[in-house]
Amino acid sequence: MVNGAWVSLETEEAIDEHVVDTAALIPPYKVLGLIHKEVVAVNFGFLGLRKKPNVPRRFRSGITPDTVDLIHPIIANLIASGKASMAELDSVYPVSDAVFMADVLVVDSVNQAKAQEAAIAEAKAKGR
Repeated sequence: MVNGAWVSLETEEAIDEHVVDTAALIPPYKVLGLIHKEVVAVNFGFLGLRKKPNVPRRFRSGITPDTVDLIHPIIANLIASGKASMAELDSVYPVSDAVFMADVLVVDSVNQAKAQEAAIAEAKAKGR
């Protein structure tokens, strides 16, 4: 930020001018690389601890679902399910919350499928 305005760092010249190690020990491109690494760790570090929900093979299909251009499937799923609006995902929820909410939806769907499967098996057993 320079004089209260964001500065684009799309060119080497802009990086050299605005990304500075105040101790003058690290070149600007390396400073930017370290900043980028830290931003990724802060925003996505939780993924290293995340255990993806297990969806049993019998509940998976071979279809490739349609997607919306420029909207990640996790975001689309949260919006379609009514769990969050685009505005909330943009301003209220961090990435980690969105991913964990999507995981909750997957686990809930798997549990519903298992319950339905068990009810069908029970009904068949009683019908014999």
